[in-house]
Amino acid sequence: WQEQERSRQEEVRRAGLMAEATRWRRSRQLRAYARAVARNAGTRAPGSDLESWVRWAEGVADDLDPLVNDVYADYPGGPFGKPPWWA
Repeated sequence: WQEQERSRQEEVRRAGLMAEATRWRRSRQLRAYARAVARNAGTRAPGSDLESWVRWAEGVADDLDPLVNDVYADYPGGPFGKPPWWA
């Protein structure tokens, strides 16, 4: 049964890694989209609706990004902490 447990732990670990990579990729996509919207709209006046939207979109991207939003800070081990799925 130990081999089955090791196999299950590896599956969980890989799934966690894939979830992190997906969140990172989606955050990069959102940042690129926000930049494209801003570029397409032209000049952004400070405090404008566009400026507010771009900041909001960047904040959403930061919330998703596991490299920016250090959601694993409370876990010991490694430069970014230890994710809960880490075996």
